[in-house]
Amino acid sequence: MRNHFFRTPEKGRVETAASQKALSGKSGAEIVIDYNGNPVLSAFSPITFKSLNWALMAEIDKAEAFAPAGRLLKVILLIATISVFVITIALLFMRSITKPISQGVAFAKKSLKET
Repeated sequence: MRNHFFRTPEKGRVETAASQKALSGKSGAEIVIDYNGNPVLSAFSPITFKSLNWALMAEIDKAEAFAPAGRLLKVILLIATISVFVITIALLFMRSITKPISQGVAFAKKSLKET
């Protein structure tokens, strides 16, 4: 379905905080509620062309914009958990090898003292 905001503005308008700021001469980027009621990351700027005030806007759904960061956080947490597990296993394995060696060295030193 096509929107006819430009032909018949009385039937529908895009009146968001971002569009109002852009039409009042401000530029910026922030999270606002769009005309459908969804949070969006919005970048906006005013444009004047032949004495007409326009608003240039680019918007992306907040969930869509931040989804890669959420996935990256999950991957980092998974890698950190696996790393802690591997280091713990490595330390236990190292101890299982070094403890008998240390006991053997202590036994050898004790045997040398007795002879």
